[in-house]
Amino acid sequence: MTMTEIKAKFRDGARFQKGAPRSMEAAAKVYERLREIEEECDHRKQAEDVLADAKDKASPLHPYFEWNKSKAAFQHNLEQARHLERSIVLVTITSDGTQQQQPAFVNVTVENESFYTGFEYAMNDADMRANLIEQARADDGIESEHGRRLFRSVGPQVRARPTLRRIREVEVDEPARRIAALA
Repeated sequence: MTMTEIKAKFRDGARFQKGAPRSMEAAAKVYERLREIEEECDHRKQAEDVLADAKDKASPLHPYFEWNKSKAAFQHNLEQARHLERSIVLVTITSDGTQQQQPAFVNVTVENESFYTGFEYAMNDADMRANLIEQARADDGIESEHGRRLFRSVGPQVRARPTLRRIREVEVDEPARRIAALA
């Protein structure tokens, strides 16, 4: 019988506090502590449980949080701004009453700069469109709700706008086939 090894690691692109460890060893410690908290909470772990544990300076979770109240409040406000950007959708209602939603704004990364821009604008810019495709094609993108929403949005745009059909010309591999099926 073949044995499969599973190791914890931080997701590619995960952002943490400055100075927080990012190694696989650190990820393993964080994973183990989160599992312990899960057990302690009878598999009903809440964010408050994680935060309570992280307050202890000896916890492996501690360095992943901002403990300066002013900086933490600013970071919280930034997250609220990001949430607000992600919250707006545009609804297209067809003559038969069918409704399709697409995000009004999307987060893209071009030349190592991450920012929000209008979905329509991003779909008409080759670099931004390619970035959106890569986001949704990422290893976990297809299975994530974000990946499914993104490709539900991209699919109708491709079908509705001939100028955007080039998105279908992306090299088709197995993840792309699964994505196309969702579109």
